[in-house]
Amino acid sequence: MPLTDRREYRKKQPFRDATLFVVICEGEKREAEYFSFFDRLSSRIKVQTIPSFMGKSAPNHLLANAHATCSEIALTNNDQLWIVLDKDRWTRKSLESILQAVKRKPSWSVAISNPCFEVWLFFHFTKNIPELTNNATCREWKSIIPKIKPGGFDGSRHPALIETATLNAYANYNATGYFPTPGSTQVFRLAEKIIPLIKNYL
Repeated sequence: MPLTDRREYRKKQPFRDATLFVVICEGEKREAEYFSFFDRLSSRIKVQTIPSFMGKSAPNHLLANAHATCSEIALTNNDQLWIVLDKDRWTRKSLESILQAVKRKPSWSVAISNPCFEVWLFFHFTKNIPELTNNATCREWKSIIPKIKPGGFDGSRHPALIETATLNAYANYNATGYFPTPGSTQVFRLAEKIIPLIKNYL
């Protein structure tokens, strides 16, 4: 699907009942840039990203960011809060603390990528998993995208391929219990909530 210039994506004035997505991000830039692409892409959606700050990206810090944000923003029944983080270097115990907190909050969800968010970005271009070991690092995943897409992932254009990414990520999803296995990501679950609100603008 050809992508148009980013300037053609004009922000819409949201309806009063537009769905708000609050996205608590582990990263300071990449994830926030990605999800901000969809903010007011249609009048049915608003997206507010909360990136990590000063390297404080551990699960307990993301959970604190979520609570702090909800104390400032009153979420309605239609609104959703998502914590988007990596499996990467975090222990199972620290990740489970987030899962337990989310269970107590009906409007909260979590999306984990293993090992990192670049797995989700990879699926925007292909569904063929690269030949990597189960111990592949985030650095290795980050080096793959420029090889299949010259110039790498462009956050001002490539999020428009969210439907392709969702299909590819779903087709390749595997998990042990709740946790995705290496090369899998749960971000497609968040994408499935966003797509119906923006489909006509992609």
